[in-house]
Parts: sequence; structure tokens; C-alpha cells
Amino acid sequence: IYKGSSSSASTVSDNCLSAFKELEAQYDGLHVVVLSNQGNYITIIVKSILSSMIIGAVLAIIVLALFLRDVKPTLVVGFSIPLSVLFAVVLMYFTGMDLNVMTLAGLSLGIGMLVDNSIVVIENIYRLRSRGVPAARAAVQGTKQVGMSIVASTLTSVCVFLPVVFSSSLVKSLMQPMSLCIGYCLMASLLVAASTVLKKAEPKQLKWFDKIQNKYAKSLEWCFQHRALPLVAAVALLVFCGWRVVSMGVELLPTITSNEAIVTLKTTKDLSKEDSYAIAEKAIDAMLNVDNVEEVGITTDTRVAGMDVGQLGLPSAITDLLNAANSYGTYQVNVMLNESLSSTQIETARQALEDALSGIEDCTATVEISGMQELTSQLASGLSVKIYGADSDTLTQLSEKVVEIVNDTEGFANATNG
Repeated sequence: IYKGSSSSASTVSDNCLSAFKELEAQYDGLHVVVLSNQGNYITIIVKSILSSMIIGAVLAIIVLALFLRDVKPTLVVGFSIPLSVLFAVVLMYFTGMDLNVMTLAGLSLGIGMLVDNSIVVIENIYRLRSRGVPAARAAVQGTKQVGMSIVASTLTSVCVFLPVVFSSSLVKSLMQPMSLCIGYCLMASLLVAASTVLKKAEPKQLKWFDKIQNKYAKSLEWCFQHRALPLVAAVALLVFCGWRVVSMGVELLPTITSNEAIVTLKTTKDLSKEDSYAIAEKAIDAMLNVDNVEEVGITTDTRVAGMDVGQLGLPSAITDLLNAANSYGTYQVNVMLNESLSSTQIETARQALEDALSGIEDCTATVEISGMQELTSQLASGLSVKIYGADSDTLTQLSEKVVEIVNDTEGFANATNG
């Protein structure tokens, strides 16, 4: 089942699952097992980001409660988090942005910086109250005194993401929504901080924190007296970090593991169809005996030159002939593993599948954990045309003609041949 270009993968996935349940309820004995579902990756990522947002907000409030030791200012700063997120979501709506992985990631990153401005304002109000300034005046004067500081701090953070606006291609598609969400959150936190009022703010004494401040002050004095050592340490850390950045690998997105494994099974070419099917059946039995394997589904590999025959848009008669010609010898097996497995256990299960299949004669098998390939395929947008051939000059001429045809077609623009 393939989704339309304007449809949401998660919506299509949910609708299909609902339809399967209706069919199972309608027909006795019918049981549908979904072996591959790209909507799962979107659901997993969205749930992970939402849980991170909630946990981050709760931890921020707990830290504030430990340091402020007062319920009212903690609640004021705590309410600034959902208010700022709500403000950002409203701006996303009016700017035509959707809730997706990148925008949710921007909101998640923004939550860590939402309370900064409010904390600065509250701390300054507390400082004035400790000097005997009345609560109302301390609230007004405290906000005015640090007003320009928090504005400059917020604009500095926003400017970090400003160059993304001038980027293009995939970088702009991925980073611009996240950058705008972070900017919306920061501007909202600035407005909330500027309207902070604590009528009965009373400073609290934290003896253990005062001791930490005294130790910190003494360490600063020592560093000023021995300037060479801190400078050498800073340069050494800078060189080390630069070396690590240069030596580490670079990838588009991190590797994502799932409980779905894809096995490509090939039997020797001199076997008959019945013998090939018999070996495939032995392979299925071997995989079902592996620990943590729950479901196994097998289909014949109908790809031609690396492309699925069903997606070529050919007439059904030609598609049936191609499927019949490639109906045995190469199989794709979808294996569902236990959902509770960790990444290490999934890798152990993958190795166990390889070991189980290595003992079967007249066939070769490769086992991969389904994840990154299917997710990155969803990043593609627009029309993609692949041309195969042996003569590079002919391929170049054909690609230029295809580019011209696509650009002249209504609804397409900026087509290139790479």
C-alpha cells in the first residue's frame, strides 16, 4: 500500500490499520499481520520528542523549586513554558507550518531556553527585595533593569539560527522549520518574562548554595593569580574538540533501529521452482525458531534493475509477465521481532537470524534491520526519474530532454540532471 504525494504517512498507516481491524471483525478466521509499516517510524519519533518535551519541562520546574524554594515564583516560571509553547504553535499555524519531526524538535530545543528570561527577571526582583525595596516597586524596577539584557540575549540566540533562512535545498527544508520554532519560543518567553510580577517576593537563604558561591569565588581568584594554567587548559580543550570534530563521522540522520528485520534470500539458479520454494520454507522454519521472532512473512522479489515492478506504472499485463518471470529464486522476508527488545538485543537477534540461515544449503541470505532506509526515503520530495544505460553521452542527452519535459510540465519547476 503506497500513500499519495499529498497524504500523511501516519494518517494513511492509521487508516489502513483501522480497515484491517474492520475486515477481521467482518470475516471469521481472518488475521492480518503488518510486517512493514513506515508510519511506525513517524509515531516513534513524535512520541520520543513529546516525551522529551514533557520530561524537560518537569525537570526545569524541579530545578527551579530546589533553588527558589518558593511555590509562587516556581509556578510563574512553570506556566511560562506552556504559554510560550502555545504562543509558538499559534505562530506556526499562521505561518503555514505543520507539526512534524523538525518542528517538534524545534519546540523541544526551545523548551530548554524558555525559562532563562523569566529566571533572570525573578532573580533581579529577589535582589531588589533583599535590599528592602517594596514588592511592587521591585517587580517594576527589576524588570526594567534587565529588560535590555534579556532582549539582547534573546536576539543573540535567534540570530544563531538566522543564516538558515538564507539556505536552500534540503538544508532549508530540514532546518528552517526547526529554527523558526525555536525563534517563536524565545520571543514568546521574552514577552512572558517582561510581564512577570511577584507581589510578595521574599528572598530565600540557601546556605549550601552560598558555600558553592564562595568556593567559586575563591577558584576565580586563584585563576586570576595563575592565568597561564587556565589559558593553556582552554587552548588544549579547543584543540582537542577541533580534532574530535574533524575525526568524527558525518551523516544526514542518526541510525534508527526498529523491531523489523528484512531478509533477502536467494537460492541457486539451477534449482526448479518447487525446490526453490522448499528451501525458502526451510528458511522460514529456521527463522521462526530464533528467539524473539514473532512473525515472518515472505514474498517473491519482483524488482527489476533495483526497481519494484509494481511502481513502474506499466500496464497490468506487462506487470503480470514480469512478476511471473521473477516469481522464484529471490525472496524478501519481513521478520517482526519482539517490541520490547533494546538496540543491543535487536543486533543479537539479527546475528542469530544470520547464523540460523547460514546452515541452509543452496541459498544465501542477508539480514538487515529495517529503519534508516525507509525513513530517509520519506525525505525525498517531488519527482525522481532514473535513466539506465551503458553510454554516458546518450544518458546525458536523454537526461537533458527529461529535464526540459519536466520543466515544461505545469506543476513542476527547478528540475535538474545533477
